[in-house]
Amino acid sequence: MSVSAPDVRHAIEENRRLRRTMRDLVALSTLPAVWSGLDRDDIARSLSGVLLDTLSLDVVYLRLAGRTGKGAVDIVRCGRRHDTDYETTAKAALAALLNAPRGELPKTIPDPCGAGTLQLAVVRFGVGADPGALVAGSRKPDFPTEQDRLLLGVGANQMAIVVQRRQAEEELQRHRNARLALTQELNQAVTVEEAATGVLRAVCEHLAWDAGFFWIIDDDGDRLACRAHWHRPDRPPKQFVAASCEASFRSGEGLPGRVWASGTPAWIADLSQDGNFMRLAAAAEDGLRCAFACPVILGDRTIGVIEFFTHQVRELDADLLEMVGTAGGNVGQFIERKAAEDELRRSEQELAEFFENATIGLHWVDSDGKILKANHAELQMLGYTRAEYLGRHIAEFHADPDVIGAILDKLNAGERLIEYPARLRCKDGSIKHVLIDSSVLWNDGRFVHTRCFTRDITERTRVERALADARSRLEAALEAGAIATWNWDIPGNLLFGDGTFDQLFNLPPSEGQGGVLDKYLGAIHPDDVPRVTAALERAVHSGEPYEADYRIVQPDGSARWVTARGRTERDAAGRPIRMPGVLVDITARKRLEEALLDADRRKDEFLAILAHELRNPLAPIRNSLEILKLPRIDASAVEESRAMIERQVHHLVRLVDDLLDVSRVMRGKIELRKEPLEIAAVVARAVETVQPLIDMQRHRLELSIPDESLLVDADPVRLAQVVGNLLTNSAKYTESHGHIWVSAVREQGVVALSVRDDGIGMAAEMLPRVFELFVQVDHASTRAQGGLGIGLTLSQNLVRLHGGTIEARSAGLGQGSEFIVRLPLMAPAHGEPVEGLSDERALEAAASGHRLLVVDDNSDAATSLAMLLRMHGHEVRIAQDGPSALAMATAFVPDMVFLDLGMPGMDGYEVARRLRSQPALEQVVLTALTGWGQQEDRRRTAEAGFDHHLVKPLELKALETLLKAL
Repeated sequence: MSVSAPDVRHAIEENRRLRRTMRDLVALSTLPAVWSGLDRDDIARSLSGVLLDTLSLDVVYLRLAGRTGKGAVDIVRCGRRHDTDYETTAKAALAALLNAPRGELPKTIPDPCGAGTLQLAVVRFGVGADPGALVAGSRKPDFPTEQDRLLLGVGANQMAIVVQRRQAEEELQRHRNARLALTQELNQAVTVEEAATGVLRAVCEHLAWDAGFFWIIDDDGDRLACRAHWHRPDRPPKQFVAASCEASFRSGEGLPGRVWASGTPAWIADLSQDGNFMRLAAAAEDGLRCAFACPVILGDRTIGVIEFFTHQVRELDADLLEMVGTAGGNVGQFIERKAAEDELRRSEQELAEFFENATIGLHWVDSDGKILKANHAELQMLGYTRAEYLGRHIAEFHADPDVIGAILDKLNAGERLIEYPARLRCKDGSIKHVLIDSSVLWNDGRFVHTRCFTRDITERTRVERALADARSRLEAALEAGAIATWNWDIPGNLLFGDGTFDQLFNLPPSEGQGGVLDKYLGAIHPDDVPRVTAALERAVHSGEPYEADYRIVQPDGSARWVTARGRTERDAAGRPIRMPGVLVDITARKRLEEALLDADRRKDEFLAILAHELRNPLAPIRNSLEILKLPRIDASAVEESRAMIERQVHHLVRLVDDLLDVSRVMRGKIELRKEPLEIAAVVARAVETVQPLIDMQRHRLELSIPDESLLVDADPVRLAQVVGNLLTNSAKYTESHGHIWVSAVREQGVVALSVRDDGIGMAAEMLPRVFELFVQVDHASTRAQGGLGIGLTLSQNLVRLHGGTIEARSAGLGQGSEFIVRLPLMAPAHGEPVEGLSDERALEAAASGHRLLVVDDNSDAATSLAMLLRMHGHEVRIAQDGPSALAMATAFVPDMVFLDLGMPGMDGYEVARRLRSQPALEQVVLTALTGWGQQEDRRRTAEAGFDHHLVKPLELKALETLLKAL
């Protein structure tokens, strides 16, 4: 393939151009070595000249902004013309071109100083944060070629590298100088204000800032206040300084508050563009444009802020922030060091004052035990002067040599003593109980001296002993009273109790300390829990005392009654914190209360029954009396009415006798008149007494008494009364036409006497209570039959007085009842006859013609008794008060006086004493007539001079017996 001549020439030319480009690149790469030691302007001029010559340019414009707004480079070089006017004109045109809004620059411009046009090439470059631009112009039509652009770029970059390195070196040196100045200022400063002012000055002077301010947190801890400031003297920002000194900032407010809140530096390139700079008006007036601030750090907290201002707008300088941030830390350390020094001086002064003026005794002792130093409190406590105390061995002042010996040994061994008990001897000879806290000051292993605190606990010791004694007595009282103590930690919901408390809740001691409240609530009877929790809530919220009675369920299912009392204690803010209290076992009291309530109920029932039982006989008595008042009544009606009255009066007497008997028996006031008795005779007497009631109910009575001798040692009247009560019970509680069985059998030394019926029977729950006073089976037929509910109680007590037992049995309601009396048997003496009960002889009412005086304030009672006595042939007088009785007795001189005790004014006792005091009436027989028939009543009448004691209503037989004895 052949090559044409033009192609050859083109290749040769291209090769030549490439070699020239390589040569120029090598030349440009050597420029940094040439520029060593030159400043920015010289470097720019050198580069401009090289480019003019190398690329045969007509004009070169090179512009480089200064880093801080100062020292900007702005150079124009022309290739053919070197006059100043041309360069100035060219600079203006090219600068206007570069300052135009961003966009694509024109490729050609008119020659600023001549005809024709210039082809343009623009290369932009940066030196750190400083923008730079290179503009090259040539009249050559093919400018710029690729080689031209390459060479322009390489030259600009070489300059950027060198200038950037030079700027970094200069900046580093400035920072070094600033750091050195900061260190010197902090080392030379005496106060915080001096240190802060020196730091501000060093930064401004060495790093080209115009003003600085130091802010520190005020005493209240909620604002920053300006403590120091510095500015260049040639341009003082007076308005801004005044505004800053008057201002204070909360966290987050303004530049200082923003740094305080974040704990990090902040940079404001243009103050006018910041929405949170609160001193903008004053800054603008003084021409301040840019600012930054760094925190003053101490440890991990910000204690202040330093800020700096300049008149130029500056972009963020991270190195500057880092350096000033470090300076802020140094300022914080300086503040800490100065505070520590001040605190040390203050502490030393306070320590000296504390040692001497402390209210507790203090002293120092060397390794030999010699007292080196003592304060006023120790000397005053022991009563010695300083001269009498210092320099002497500490053992001289201890009452117990072994104690001080042990103290010195422990201290020399390096031990620390805490509240070590000892006794010190005072100057007056008295002994002080003290607690010693002591340790040794060591210096490189050498014992320097002790540091001893001596607390006088003499009074506390006395109080503790008294308290221990009181506590011992209290614990004994609590234990004796079965009183438990507890304390409820309300916020923690924990309950702490003593041993008695744990026992009441059936908890071992290990579980009773600090248990949650719900654990204890779980042991309370479910029916009582709502009431207990409600009482606790009221006590906590309202402050009222906590009071609650509740049941604690026992492991066997039974319940134990307790009463709890407590009071809420609160803290200073009024919050409930604890509730101390006591717990008392009231199970016995509750049972007693239930028993009392039951007894009260039975008493009310008894009174109602008694009223009913008393009214029953009174009704026929009143009816009979009304019949007797009628005119033309025949003799049979009179006899029937009389008989009716007599029966009902006997019934009333029986009721009263039963009441008196049960009272005497239960109080142990009854006296048994025992004699050998056959059970058969006792049963016969009882059957004879109850037979009318059995016949009236149409019952069938069957007796099964063995022929053999069943001999007991008993009171015939009382034992017959027991059997009669049991028969009466069966007759009353068995429906008409029922059956009653009475049997007696010998059982291993006792006789078992059974009274059984097929009556209404008893429920199982009634069997344990049937012998209680006033208890009656709740059945309609019992009400119809009447009775006071005391017969079985009386029977049980009489049987017990005889050394026997009584037992009740029943298969249930409607199944009948059985009562079994067991009495010890006795063997009859050989040859001695044993008699049964004989019939009482009838008393004859024979007239005696005695003179009798009846004294009673009840007119009907006195008159009726007088009528009865006159019908028997006696001469009777009546008196209705004490004075009348004395007068009538003196005039009448009776053989016997029937004297009522309960008269108003002068009672029967006083009348009896006065009658006995008259010689003429010494032989008169005095008979007390009263409704009181207890043993105590009989003793009182005997002491008053009465010969006899009769209980109302009078029995005619007893009355006739007394009269026959006159």
